[in-house]
Amino acid sequence: MSSGFVSSKEIEEERKIRQDEWEKVRKPDDSLVAPEPEICNQTLFEQLRNNREAKQAELEEAKKFKNMIRGIDEDESEFLAQIDNQKSEADKLKKLEEQEMLKEMAKTRSAANAVAAKISLKPSTSGTSGTVQKSKQASILTSAIKRKSTDSESSDSSDDDTSLPVLRTTQKVKKQDDCSE
Repeated sequence: MSSGFVSSKEIEEERKIRQDEWEKVRKPDDSLVAPEPEICNQTLFEQLRNNREAKQAELEEAKKFKNMIRGIDEDESEFLAQIDNQKSEADKLKKLEEQEMLKEMAKTRSAANAVAAKISLKPSTSGTSGTVQKSKQASILTSAIKRKSTDSESSDSSDDDTSLPVLRTTQKVKKQDDCSE
């Protein structure tokens, strides 16, 4: 067990070590001698008393915050229970209204489907025999872009094999239009 006493040799060695460290980090405008650490001149009794008072102050501060929090009294708990009951009743009413609306929508949808089924079962009275439907190919070809030909191209186009199918398809469309009229 150490006695706690420090010899002068140990103090001198610590001073030399501090001076060497000071030389390493010293700036030109700082003093040449390393500053001495602060020595506490209080007695052991005073140091222990200060530590005890600091701990006591921390405990009182912690208790002060704990005392700020209090429980809910009976009136407050009844009020909160009443609000909770009102919210749950409002939720129940809302759910019932939603269910009623869903039932009504299902009824109207089934009625609409029944009416649509009756309409589709009736024979059509419109006169489809009076109008002749064009073929799909003719309707597709009429929407195609046609190129205008000039007089010089028309004489050259008869020799060109690529223009023949275009002319034939337009002739077929014209024939089908004539037949349908």
